[in-house]
Amino acid sequence: MVGVLGPGGGSGVTTLAVSLGLAVAGAGRSVALVDADPRLGMVAAQLGLVEDRSLFHLVHEATLRPVDHASLRRHLQSWRGLAVLAGRAEPGSAVAALLPGLEAVLGLLAELHELILVDVGPLHSETAAAVAFRCQALVWVVDGSPLGADRLDRCLSSPFGRPLRSKPQMAVINRAGPGLPTQAREWLAREYGLSLLGLVPSDLAAVRSAEERLLPPVLGGALAAPLRRAANRMLEVLDGRGTRHQPSGAPASRLRPESSRA
Repeated sequence: MVGVLGPGGGSGVTTLAVSLGLAVAGAGRSVALVDADPRLGMVAAQLGLVEDRSLFHLVHEATLRPVDHASLRRHLQSWRGLAVLAGRAEPGSAVAALLPGLEAVLGLLAELHELILVDVGPLHSETAAAVAFRCQALVWVVDGSPLGADRLDRCLSSPFGRPLRSKPQMAVINRAGPGLPTQAREWLAREYGLSLLGLVPSDLAAVRSAEERLLPPVLGGALAAPLRRAANRMLEVLDGRGTRHQPSGAPASRLRPESSRA
């Protein structure tokens, strides 16, 4: 299970999570995308899916009766081979109370899919931190602005971020402009042990076109190739074929549990 998150809002976490999921599904892997952003889940909106079949409805059911495969199937939606458990059906403040039910839902998904991607959203709350901590590995979406690395540094040094330092870390630099210093990429690996999956260039026209067509940018346009490369690189790291950095001073963590699912 891999959490996709960012050090702040507006970094493009949902777009990256959706694109990574679709790219992996397009490569023939069984993958589920879970929208667990406790503040503003937007996966359903990006894909034009309904929100009354959702993670939050499902975990509410789990407080009344044990969740099983039948109830999970009622809430799962499919979009171009990607299994989606949408979010944002309840106010964000209600999510914290649903964390125990989330464990059961994620356990069932792990029985059905090779990979689970969790859209955690920005690391702004204890709930988001708790969801991220349940993930085996993390993909940080870092803004390509000069302040992007500083925001990540502040986030990982915060009370929410420090417990996550023991997790295997990856990163995608989003909206990377020509002024992004090479040192920033080297710093990500050296300071926090992040395996860099790739750089997604800044292209506002491509993003707007994707939003208007309700087609994630990984499916066409100028951003499709770098997004697919990032997804392939993520699979290499998860499969043990890519370089895997460990955070300084942190214990090694396995990417896969005994079941061999990520």
